[in-house]
Amino acid sequence: MSQCNSCRPGRSCHDFSSRAAQLPSLAAIDVVEGLLAQAVRNTVRRLAEVWEGTMSPEEAADADQRLCDWLTATFCGENRHYACVEGWNPEGLANYVREQYGDQIPVIPTGRRRGDEGVIESVMVVLVGKLHRMIEEELEAGAALTEVPVRQAAQNFTTSWAALLVGAPFDEPQD
Repeated sequence: MSQCNSCRPGRSCHDFSSRAAQLPSLAAIDVVEGLLAQAVRNTVRRLAEVWEGTMSPEEAADADQRLCDWLTATFCGENRHYACVEGWNPEGLANYVREQYGDQIPVIPTGRRRGDEGVIESVMVVLVGKLHRMIEEELEAGAALTEVPVRQAAQNFTTSWAALLVGAPFDEPQD
């Protein structure tokens, strides 16, 4: 076993690595998949509340906007509850999206953010829109609303979008 330079006969080697708790990293695909899976569950819950009449469609639309804003802030590196990789959030991610999609993800003309952050904002608007489309398709295929988060389509959705958001090889994000 190799020893560090400070190890001497009669002295043990000390492990000086950090034992501090670390924040979940936005570079970890499992963290991002979990984050997106929660977004799927929350969106399904809101739709159920609309159907039950306990939430208005306007309130659900406002909640979708808050989800877009939260995802944008998080992936722009502004969420203190998540760790970012330096140079990835938002710059590297925005460049990666530009490389992958070019003009397919237009910057929102009414968006509040510009530049790299505007690209991230646009991606999140597309993501939430495609999330709703995936739910609609599952319902059209005969799934019960409460089943949607555990169906293969939801898993494919979270996996492919998480891969895009961490810069991993991915299949086209699911509609």
